[in-house]
Amino acid sequence: MSVRFPCTIKPLIDGAWQARCMASAIGTVVVEADSREEALDQMRDEIRFRVEFCPCSAVADDYVQLDVTEQFDRRHSLNGAPS
Repeated sequence: MSVRFPCTIKPLIDGAWQARCMASAIGTVVVEADSREEALDQMRDEIRFRVEFCPCSAVADDYVQLDVTEQFDRRHSLNGAPS
């Protein structure tokens, strides 16, 4: 069984990536990482941590599925330079 969580991901001006999830069951989660993949991995880990009832309950690695929406700042290109 898996649960889908909507999240957005965007590149930041400094080259890092930010992922954000605002699912009501877990509250708002925001993570930043050096790469897109790392940000999404950190997001999955944080959501999985928040849905565990206690440290003794385990949530399967594939329980958290992300519905990812890309966001881009119109003022900056992917490399951070003004477009």
